[in-house]
Amino acid sequence: MFSKFLGALLVSTLVLSATVASAAERKGPYLGAYVGVTIPEYDSGLALGATGGYDFGKFRLEGEFGYKDHGVNIYNLMVNGYYDFHNSTIFTPYIGAGIGVGLNEVKNVFSWQVGPGVDIAINKSFSVDIAYKFNGTTEVVPGYNDNSHNILAGIRYKF
Repeated sequence: MFSKFLGALLVSTLVLSATVASAAERKGPYLGAYVGVTIPEYDSGLALGATGGYDFGKFRLEGEFGYKDHGVNIYNLMVNGYYDFHNSTIFTPYIGAGIGVGLNEVKNVFSWQVGPGVDIAINKSFSVDIAYKFNGTTEVVPGYNDNSHNILAGIRYKF
C-alpha cells in the first residue's frame, strides 16, 4: 500500500508539472525547517531537520542537517540539489537528490537521498513544503544499512 502511495505522489507531481504554465521564479537565499515521520525496515519514528540554501531559479542547492529517532539516533549532514517545476499556481512541484554523511551510534556512513515534493507559496517570502525522501546508507554493520522512507512537512523562508 505504501508503494502505491509513493507511486501516486510521483505521478501526481509529474502530471502537475507537465500541465501548468510557466511562472516567474524567485531567486535568492532561503532557510527552512521540517518535521515528519521516518519509516525504516523496523520501528518508525520522528524526523526533524533544518536547511539553508540558494534558489537559482529552476535549480536549488542546499545544505541540510537532519535528525531521525527510530530506536537509534541518526544525524545526517547532506548537500542537496533540486529541480523546481515553476508554474502559474501557488504549487511548485520539485524533484531532488542529495549526498552526505550519516552519523549514528555505531559508525559514520555514506548517505544519499532522492524524492519528490511540492512547495506551496503562502506569500512572497514564506512557503509550506511537503516532501517524500528515500534515504539510503552504506552498511552500518555487515548485512545492515539504515535505509528509510521519510514523509516530511516544513516551512521555508526566502530572503
